[in-house]
Amino acid sequence: MIFFIISLTYNYSYGIIKLKYLIDYYKIENFKIIINSTFNNFKFKFEYKLINIQDKLKSLIFVINYFDIKDEDFIVKLNGNYLLKSKSPFMNYLSQLDKKIIDVDVISKYYFDDLFGMRCKFIKKIENNNEKFDLRLEKAKSFIEEKKQIYLEILGIDINQNPNLKSKFTIY
Repeated sequence: MIFFIISLTYNYSYGIIKLKYLIDYYKIENFKIIINSTFNNFKFKFEYKLINIQDKLKSLIFVINYFDIKDEDFIVKLNGNYLLKSKSPFMNYLSQLDKKIIDVDVISKYYFDDLFGMRCKFIKKIENNNEKFDLRLEKAKSFIEEKKQIYLEILGIDINQNPNLKSKFTIY
């Protein structure tokens, strides 16, 4: 199962609509979308949990436990203001993972940011300390066989900094 965990602080509904469109486009069948939010005004029916945990790892672990996500499940951590492109290399690999064409434990850029995919069991191994979240994720790579790691130069996303504006700009 692929779990898309979207972190929201505002109503970035267009990003969610685009994600659902791409899940259909890439024919990903085994998935759930979970919205992890401090914002409670959704126009859609999704599983979500309103929490106010500022630490990204604690927030992610809370969602894993709350929804009883299994160790072999694949978690996609997505910031709500990211707009995935139609030709997203990231989504293409998720589609292959869903269809069991590939068997990987992590998909991301060479450095971690607010869009990555990783098996739940490796997220659970991340140390809970005062380091930045992306540095703790980097250390989790040491638990993963190199042949099960995919690192992309381009993820295929745009970013929308303001949910009230139609403008966006490409970052990856």
